[in-house]
Amino acid sequence: MILTIDIENLDLTEQGVRRLLRLLDKYNAKATFFVVTDQIKKHGRFIKQIAEKHEIASHTHNHKNLKLLESKIILYELKKSKEEIENLGINCIGFRAPYNLPNKDILTSLNKYGYEYDSSLCRVYFPSRFNYRGIPNSPYIAKGDDLTKKGNFMMEFPISSFSPFKFPCTMSFIKIFHKWIPKRLLSSDKKERILSLHDHDLQAGSYQEGQNRFLEYLQRFNSGEKVFSILEGIMKRERRIISCKEYLDQLKAQVRNN
Repeated sequence: MILTIDIENLDLTEQGVRRLLRLLDKYNAKATFFVVTDQIKKHGRFIKQIAEKHEIASHTHNHKNLKLLESKIILYELKKSKEEIENLGINCIGFRAPYNLPNKDILTSLNKYGYEYDSSLCRVYFPSRFNYRGIPNSPYIAKGDDLTKKGNFMMEFPISSFSPFKFPCTMSFIKIFHKWIPKRLLSSDKKERILSLHDHDLQAGSYQEGQNRFLEYLQRFNSGEKVFSILEGIMKRERRIISCKEYLDQLKAQVRNN
């Protein structure tokens, strides 16, 4: 399994993220942390601490919906966030768009600034928002019409789905319906599955700002203790838990050896 965490509000969630780091150490697991980099000014030391064992990647600088921004602002978000991470002495090769909503030219833009992979897609259908049901359920080479007709070769790490109904492999969904989800469905098969969670899942009472009351309630629901219980159950069953970068490095090594 590839584990990814979106870090959007460390002012509220640092305690939960620190607890997650201890859990990852317990099971010798690695993860990719997609960081909104306007937090670096205040939390740079902690982010460097995370990077000692895990991957740090970009979740833009200001966490704005890329589909609503002008091209020059999008380019700023991609460039600025990468620079902020690398100014900490951390190599940044990965990106995830806020709300899983990349703009149509995202691959070309990412390639321009030296990113090596994207993890913006979620293999599900969400009414009036996106429909990614047709993409693979594990990492693949993204090119051509996957995100843009002008795309360059790049890895895509789609957030996976499970079961024939394509339920999203996100903690936002799992923590609500975990009682009805058979445990075997959450375990990886022969191909790597990508699990996604947010920092507000880890901290009881926290939520993503700017949402309506219903979404705030869903984000608060079962956060904290229940999420850690679910996570630890998953970690016990998984043969390995790795970051996007670790998977990509292994793929590069296989290509070199062949």
